Amino acid sequence: MGSLRIEEILPGMVASQDVKNRVGRVIMTAGSVITEKQIKTFKSWGVTSVDVQDAESEPVADAEPADALKMESNSDDLKKEMMQLFRFTNPRNPVVRELFKLCVDRKMKLTGKKGAADGS
Repeated sequence: MGSLRIEEILPGMVASQDVKNRVGRVIMTAGSVITEKQIKTFKSWGVTSVDVQDAESEPVADAEPADALKMESNSDDLKKEMMQLFRFTNPRNPVVRELFKLCVDRKMKLTGKKGAADGS
């Protein structure tokens, strides 16, 4: 799809590149799904356009979420909840990936869900 003006962005679209504010600070990482709240954040930070993926296209290779962030059927809701808590972090950072995995595993144990964040 390419670059769209902020007025054309809809919730559910996927950012194909990192979204940065006027001074270059990353507000959202590539490969993230855009929400209504994030659109408001973009506007408040002065973002005027966002590069988005085509609905039919594959995710951008270097923007693909880390394995620990991929959804699995047995813990989708739990991972969505954790992803919301980690929404302002860089999922490509190895420390963040490990913290995310540990949080998901701990929450699974506390709630009694089976499976692990790494798919084992």
